[in-house]
Amino acid sequence: MGAMNVWRKEGILFARGLTLPQRLNYLATVLAYFDGWQKVFFYFAPVYVLMAGAMPIAVDGWVFLLHFVPYYLVNFLAFEEISRGYGRSLMIEQYNMARFASFAWSTLGVFKMRKRFGVTAKKAREHASSLGFLLPQLAVLGLNALAIPVGIVLFYFNGHLPQDGMWANVVWAAANTWLAVLVVRFTAERGVNRRNEYRFAMPLAARLDGVLGTVDDLSPSGMSFYGVLGQAKVGDRVPVTLYLPDGELDAELEIRTLMHAGDGGQAYVRAIGGTFHAMPLPVTQRIEQFLYGSDAQWRINRYRDDSPTPLQRMGLVDTPHAPREPVGYWAGCEVATDAACADGCLVGLVSAHAAEKEEAQLLVNRPLDPACSHVIQARGRTGLRTLHAKAAAHETILTGLGTLYLYRMELLADPAACASRDAEPMVHAAIAAGSRA
Repeated sequence: MGAMNVWRKEGILFARGLTLPQRLNYLATVLAYFDGWQKVFFYFAPVYVLMAGAMPIAVDGWVFLLHFVPYYLVNFLAFEEISRGYGRSLMIEQYNMARFASFAWSTLGVFKMRKRFGVTAKKAREHASSLGFLLPQLAVLGLNALAIPVGIVLFYFNGHLPQDGMWANVVWAAANTWLAVLVVRFTAERGVNRRNEYRFAMPLAARLDGVLGTVDDLSPSGMSFYGVLGQAKVGDRVPVTLYLPDGELDAELEIRTLMHAGDGGQAYVRAIGGTFHAMPLPVTQRIEQFLYGSDAQWRINRYRDDSPTPLQRMGLVDTPHAPREPVGYWAGCEVATDAACADGCLVGLVSAHAAEKEEAQLLVNRPLDPACSHVIQARGRTGLRTLHAKAAAHETILTGLGTLYLYRMELLADPAACASRDAEPMVHAAIAAGSRA
């Protein structure tokens, strides 16, 4: 309601000291809130039509559809193409559904200058409920879902609507119901999240109680860890070492959740989630500096916020080159320039299914020598896996603590296996010579 109070108290169109473009832009900002009333009509109009039998327009249904459908299709196509794949029409409609009631309510501030300003809580409450805020969306869902069968029954018994008008409003009510279901489901799923901080889907090598594995869902207050874990219990406190771009970070993790999986009828702990215990402020700030202010999460996971436009999907417009396929699973690994990995070898992450693709993705915090071949020892539930590879190309990913290096590694044949294959003909020749002698 702040914008409405400013409009009423200060004035926008007639305030002194503003240029015409400034007046128009301020006015457009304020008028955007009145879109909520437009959405109220859009969401509840089919309910009234189907139950009351009153058409909102005095024109033949097919004539209306011949104008309505092309207009919306062309409008959708133009929006998607002009936005170059960043439009997200469906998500925008979900956002409109989620905000329509609050926008409509805020316009009432035009009629009341003094109102207590409510600040959104910055800490998640353990038993916070979003049901009260969903009442408008639940009303849209319930009334539109109810109007569909009621309207159909009234049509077949009373003929209260033209047939084409009845079915058009059924489709309209069904679309409103579907949008409301998406918003309610999204809110219900997110409403159970009790974390106070955003956790980054940032893969990182770590050791938990000496076990090398992969960190995911990292935040300054906690993380998830995937690795070959032994007996772990909720409430245990275990030492953890994170391999950050500027070096190692030691902390203590209190286990809060155990994530189980099964293999061959046997259950095991595949991952744990926990919070850092009694972490000093400088250490917390170091994690914050690493996570915030960079696009490392996006580049490593190959995230994109655009999608092919309709014309690109139909092949009528050239599609930009496809991004590289993201890595589905990472495994903790140690990297060395020879098979005898010393204690000071490089620790990083390697793509879990590298052997199947004849190349590997390697994430480390130091650059590799492109002239050398490297031995990668990946540790997973299937055991120790040794890969021989050479760096082909890499990306440098800047973070607040330094640089990460994402390499594409070309897999090489095992030198020991190659040596045995090369020696095999010589052995056969020696045996043959001895038999002739």
